[in-house]
Amino acid sequence: MTSKIALVTGSNQGIGFWIAKKLALNSIKVIVAARDSTRGEAAVKELEAETKQSLDFVQLDISDHESVKNAAHAIQTKYGQIDILVNNAAIAINRDFSHELFKTTFAPNYFGTLDVIDNFLPLIKKNGVIVNVSSQAGALNILSSEDLKKQFSKEDITEQELKQLLSEYDAAILDGTYKEKGWPTTAYGASKLFLTAHSRALAHQDRLKSNGITIFACCPGWCKTNMAGFEKPPRTAEQGSEKAVELALGKVPNAISGHFYTSTN
Repeated sequence: MTSKIALVTGSNQGIGFWIAKKLALNSIKVIVAARDSTRGEAAVKELEAETKQSLDFVQLDISDHESVKNAAHAIQTKYGQIDILVNNAAIAINRDFSHELFKTTFAPNYFGTLDVIDNFLPLIKKNGVIVNVSSQAGALNILSSEDLKKQFSKEDITEQELKQLLSEYDAAILDGTYKEKGWPTTAYGASKLFLTAHSRALAHQDRLKSNGITIFACCPGWCKTNMAGFEKPPRTAEQGSEKAVELALGKVPNAISGHFYTSTN
């Protein structure tokens, strides 16, 4: 029996590294994806030594469309299809909120992740799984507008509606009215708010449903990673990887495509 194949972005360190490790220990053929080839290949060697499994590496910078396309082509050429896509790569920049920070953060965290999904979806086998590592930093409570909360919590929200909401947010940042209109004041949180909602929008699309492909968003919790800064998060990267791995392996009972999962649900 051929083992399943999983691609995990940003898996040379932190939570992504542990997701890759746990999937490999479950006899999944894991492709480590990272923008830095040296670090990515070093991670593969470390993972192979720790798991006694064979892993692979592909260079993938989710902010670079050509890199995404090239990675998809390379994997299609070598493997044909994959079973699991885990979108873990993201950035968090500790800087005062600005339009520049908004653009810099959304480039990988939102647009880059969607670009990866668009390019790899044709490679995902029937009944495959997409897991988007999101965050409770993007929970509805970062919106101070009840109307915006209603729009983002719609079960049947569409990509077009999200595109319009993003356009409104962009304009509000530029004209300085984003706070009074109830928009987030954190670029990282906002990027995860949109990613969680977009996961729900994708779950309803025929391009996933017709092939039995499920998509989930999940929060790893506040973990000790390079992204966490100098404070002391309560969870380890290993603990943070748990929910994404459970969703990828189909081990969350009655999991609903499009839904957002945390360590407690």
